[in-house]
Amino acid sequence: RSESAVGGWHANDGGMRPSNPSGRLATIDHLMELASLDASWDYALLSIGSEDFSGEVTNSVLCHPDIAVINCSHNSRREQPHESQWDSIPQATDGTQSCVAQEAYPDLSSRQFELLKSLGPNDWVVIHGNKASRKMARDLNTQVVTVGEVEDCDLVAGNVRVVNDCLYYTVNGESIIVPGASREDLSATLCALAVGRIMGQSLTDAIRELSQWRATESSQAPIAIQVA
Repeated sequence: RSESAVGGWHANDGGMRPSNPSGRLATIDHLMELASLDASWDYALLSIGSEDFSGEVTNSVLCHPDIAVINCSHNSRREQPHESQWDSIPQATDGTQSCVAQEAYPDLSSRQFELLKSLGPNDWVVIHGNKASRKMARDLNTQVVTVGEVEDCDLVAGNVRVVNDCLYYTVNGESIIVPGASREDLSATLCALAVGRIMGQSLTDAIRELSQWRATESSQAPIAIQVA
């Protein structure tokens, strides 16, 4: 199957253009199909569509992914993150996919379980969800970064406030300022920050992608993003 079957990226057309530029957050089925392709995509933004996750945010110019899957076999930005920029990235360990049963995660639906279990141990995963989803992501994936405002997240936002139409917060002592963002955009900007750091991308560029690929009602295409 070709990349166009899932609205992703054409890998061999030279310009790496999106097959559907209007964009939409991907679904679990889209990820399953995207993962089966030998495509040159950088990462996919996914909306789980469950009360266990952050849900849809309508009053925003940003798309709000529940999870971002980073394809480590193809990274057009940089092969490895700068350790000086990202000191809290967890180190890879042996995967445990084969020995984890859904019964261990009663708070997750079967679809959520299958999604998280389908993620490869060599892919980076950035996830915003409840405690059960964060725990399972850590159990099943060796390179996961969780984001949120609670202490068990890898990326914890503190001192969150909105002043003069700018969202301010701190992460690991670093001040983050996102012009034009609201309080409800916090999870999306945290996801963008994590993806940007891993992929070697600035927060400004990551936020631009979230704005460019915001969820719309006019398209069913999932998102596999690459910036020239």
